[in-house]
Amino acid sequence: MSDRARLAAAVRAQPGRADLVLALAKAHASEGDWSTGVALLRQAAQLHPSDRDVAAALVSIPLEAGQAALAAREATAVLGRM
Repeated sequence: MSDRARLAAAVRAQPGRADLVLALAKAHASEGDWSTGVALLRQAAQLHPSDRDVAAALVSIPLEAGQAALAAREATAVLGRM
């Protein structure tokens, strides 16, 4: 079983853990699937609106993928929640 599959299983078992969702999102992004990573982080941000690691990743993942406009929208949303 891959690391990503193990993380996905852990998130299904404990969906309220922001650290697991963050790790899974980063795993998706590192494999080039940044849109899934962002979607996962949006879910985590709903559960943990003040989690700074989730907020930072919501901005950095699309920015690193060359999606500056999306990063800016996510940054605006993050700041609105804090």
